[in-house]
Amino acid sequence: MRRRGRKPRKKVCSFCVDKVEAIDYKEFNKLSRFLTERGKILPR
Repeated sequence: MRRRGRKPRKKVCSFCVDKVEAIDYKEFNKLSRFLTERGKILPR
């Protein structure tokens, strides 16, 4: 018998949810989730 798994959740852009018009590089607290400690952009 097959086990039924849960449907994977659809990924939603966190900036679209907050309805951000423009992303500013000075807002480090918002961007820190997407950066390494050296400041490089993390892969998906």
